[in-house]
Amino acid sequence: MFDTVVGYGDKLVVWLAGLLLAAITAWVVKSIKSKTARELVSRALDEVVDAVQAVYQRFVSGMKAEGTFSRDAAKLAFEMAMREAKSNIGAQGLRRLARIVGVDVDRWLGTKVESAVAEVKKSIPKALVSSPIDTAGGAGAGDPPPPSPLAAL
Repeated sequence: MFDTVVGYGDKLVVWLAGLLLAAITAWVVKSIKSKTARELVSRALDEVVDAVQAVYQRFVSGMKAEGTFSRDAAKLAFEMAMREAKSNIGAQGLRRLARIVGVDVDRWLGTKVESAVAEVKKSIPKALVSSPIDTAGGAGAGDPPPPSPLAAL
């Protein structure tokens, strides 16, 4: 069973992160009164989630599987997600977003990228998260896989 979870881990991660962040997006969007502003913030948050998931899929997951993910790679992945999200939102969207959120848009987006990364990490089985920069005590390269919680069923 654990092999099945590991085999489909990336797809499961993307689905769970999307579901969780959709709920967060819905809450943030409801707190904004202007329909246009709500739509722009919602789109920006969606773009951040999509960018983080895309960078994880294309860049991070392979490095983690090989055990080569490092602090430098984490910084690069963050920069890649920021670039992709900003590119998808567009220059005009970024200007509008800055007016709506009322703070530096790069800082706001950076916080949202970090939040999306944290949600992606939470939804990945510990054996897949292990890397040199994990501090939560995930499984190391030589550790056996954790027992399946479904094994008792």
